[in-house]
Amino acid sequence: MNKLQFITKEEMMEIQRGTVESAARIINEVLSRVYNKAVEDTIRQTPDLMLRLFVSQQAQQKQVKDFYDRNPNFKAHRDIVQSTVQQVEAANAGKDYNFILGLAEPIIRGRISKLAELKELPVDKPDLSKLNGGMDVL
Repeated sequence: MNKLQFITKEEMMEIQRGTVESAARIINEVLSRVYNKAVEDTIRQTPDLMLRLFVSQQAQQKQVKDFYDRNPNFKAHRDIVQSTVQQVEAANAGKDYNFILGLAEPIIRGRISKLAELKELPVDKPDLSKLNGGMDVL
């Protein structure tokens, strides 16, 4: 590992024996070098970071496709799938996405099942004739 040196011995000596103004100038120059080095390193690392992010995103998309291929009945309930996976993912931060999908799968099945049960319950139609001065709105 290279040892970075942002301030020279000459600059240190100048700070020690110089005026407040010259010390402030040197410190500002040193801070500018530190800042510029950080920006330069960040810019150099950006392409590699973007590539890793792209590869990770592609892998996750494939996992989601495979998940729906294994569970075709989930396609009609994408809202339930999405919210459940997000909840499981939040509770298991840092875990492998396949692990998260595996945890979410039985929960999703249960929620879809409950939704089907709710759809079969009888629902009384409200009497709308009393609304809007007796005009039937539906």
